[in-house]
Amino acid sequence: MTYYEFPQQMPIREAFTAWKEVDLTDRPDPPAGMTDEEVEACWPRRRICNVRTAKKFLRKYGGHAWTEWFERDGGFCDTTEIRLEGRNRGSYNSI
Repeated sequence: MTYYEFPQQMPIREAFTAWKEVDLTDRPDPPAGMTDEEVEACWPRRRICNVRTAKKFLRKYGGHAWTEWFERDGGFCDTTEIRLEGRNRGSYNSI
């Protein structure tokens, strides 16, 4: 399973918009009257995605991405940080 988390300094509504661009589901926008804390509770900065999306967001926004590996029996095995190196490096490095 691969995860990506937007940087904390990025406004949550901006992060929501970025997720919405790559999300295939039709999620409604957060209501205008919601506070940022309420928006983050419903639409978190950290989500499961594919490696391609994680690298795309790392290049564009920075943040943090990793893959969690599991054994065949379902037990946790290892975590690998996704880093942008060489030609994959964007304007940000993973944290």
